[in-house]
Amino acid sequence: MQNLARYQHLQTIAQQVLYFENTTEWLLTKYFRKHQNLGKQDRHFISDSIYTLLRNRETIQGYLVKTQKLSLVNQINIAVGLAFYEHKDLYYIDLLEDFLDYQQNSVAVNEQAELPMWIVQLLSEKLNNQDIIELGQSLKNTAPVDIRTNTIKIKRDELIQKLKENNILSTKTPYSPWGIRLQGNHPRLTQYPFYKEGLFEIQDEGSQLIAYLSQPKKNQNIIDFCAGTGGKTLAIGAMLNNRGSIYAFDVEANRLNQLKLRLKKSKLNNIYPILIQNEKDEKLRKFQQKYDIILIDAPCSGLGTIRRQPDLKYRNSPSTIQKMTEKQLSILNEAEKLCHSSGKLVYATCSILPQENEYIIQKFLRSHTNYQLIDCQKYLSGITMNKNDMGIYLNPLLTQTDGFYIAIMKKN
Repeated sequence: MQNLARYQHLQTIAQQVLYFENTTEWLLTKYFRKHQNLGKQDRHFISDSIYTLLRNRETIQGYLVKTQKLSLVNQINIAVGLAFYEHKDLYYIDLLEDFLDYQQNSVAVNEQAELPMWIVQLLSEKLNNQDIIELGQSLKNTAPVDIRTNTIKIKRDELIQKLKENNILSTKTPYSPWGIRLQGNHPRLTQYPFYKEGLFEIQDEGSQLIAYLSQPKKNQNIIDFCAGTGGKTLAIGAMLNNRGSIYAFDVEANRLNQLKLRLKKSKLNNIYPILIQNEKDEKLRKFQQKYDIILIDAPCSGLGTIRRQPDLKYRNSPSTIQKMTEKQLSILNEAEKLCHSSGKLVYATCSILPQENEYIIQKFLRSHTNYQLIDCQKYLSGITMNKNDMGIYLNPLLTQTDGFYIAIMKKN
């Protein structure tokens, strides 16, 4: 396809993306399905340009406002130049070079971190400017693809060998005992028979570590209170080696249906998906004070995953965070009622904001003095992490994972 036609497509989809009403991934998928004349290189050009624009939007906006050149066309031109800088014949090379000079000399924290100012302000309650910049820069990078070995069916070394036989290079993840990190370019994993056979699940190492840190013991009874499509549920099920039980709650039937499909191929038979209306559903009464571990992978802003979803920086706002924190505390308060007298709560998010993390734990512990925090870092020897008195953080800067927070509380 000619460059002019590509640019017309890029401008059309960029307008839709920058409304931030739907996810970028969904919009691109929908657009490509509608325009099937777009070839592989065309889709690559459009996708890479859009994601580059989102990852660099703070600086691009800052530069164009300062130089009074703010327009959609100029935003796109800079993004294309950053994504495909090797094309030196770009007609807007002067604009790009001027932008790069601005980017290199910018002193604004939000531009250096590539995070909106409202996120910088929330982070500044716990981090200094340099830490915010380093964290933001680490979240700007492209995320690797990690998978979790289904140890019920295959050993990790055997799976690595099977991947190699299919020309997929990989290595063990540094911390998760089941994790594998793919290297280089590789085809879509879901097309392979050994994926359909349930030998592995696609799951970031940080997400795997939340399951690992729950430290379930054989024959324990566990509740995954916000199970979603079941990534952590399945990991814990494998840790139990089909002993004990896991009740997987969620408020979305579609997500639980996906969990059921994954469950069929996993060879696990100790997981029971249950649809609930909300955290105060009456059907939860029969589960009260009976369970050894309650995992609350709370709904959150998802800002720890912006390597994969940079649009989340703009699809969230201070008001959405406020609503989210109210929901998180409500869920934690209700989930606690299911924990037996010596059980434990595992609270986790994929957020980098203290407002969704340690602030929630502080509020919870003030009203639940019969719980105390457990130091779970002993289970992760060798990991350098951001540890505070209210839990631990994983992030791309420290652990090469998505951004996660986890706190474990023991009931006394």
